[in-house]
Amino acid sequence: MRKRQIEERYFKVRGFDIEWFIRNQRALTPEIAMRLDQELETYDFNLNILIAGVDKAGAHIYYIYPPGCSECFDALGYCSIGTGERHADTTFISYRYTPSFPVNKALYITYEAKKNSEIAVGVGKHTDMAIIDENGVQFIKKEILEKLDEIYNKKIELARLKNEEINKMIEDLPISR
Repeated sequence: MRKRQIEERYFKVRGFDIEWFIRNQRALTPEIAMRLDQELETYDFNLNILIAGVDKAGAHIYYIYPPGCSECFDALGYCSIGTGERHADTTFISYRYTPSFPVNKALYITYEAKKNSEIAVGVGKHTDMAIIDENGVQFIKKEILEKLDEIYNKKIELARLKNEEINKMIEDLPISR
């Protein structure tokens, strides 16, 4: 797909494809050949992938990003990608998340991170979740997702009430001018 996008954007408009360019680039002006070669090398396909799984050594999370680099997030225990990644990461950080958290708590924090990321442009409202362990993939049932949403909404409401109390305390600070 990357190759097809590069061809569409930079080569077909000039009447040839990448293979022709590789065989005949000396026929082009040096400036054009260098520019097209640079596009081949640096074109950002903008594809980021998270791969998670479990083997005999334990759970693994890998982040793959352009131009084909990867990082392991096993020690951190989470990784977020996409337009909502900052919101999701902030959620994990606020809980001081570690991979040793019990599965129920990890599941809720992950749900909250997803919900918090929804304020970012492009993050959908629909949520599917699964637990991957040595027994395979277990998709989270609708009833559990509804319970997670109930907990999340209760937390939001309590935070709103607490913020009102805190804002009142701030307003009542005896500051003289």
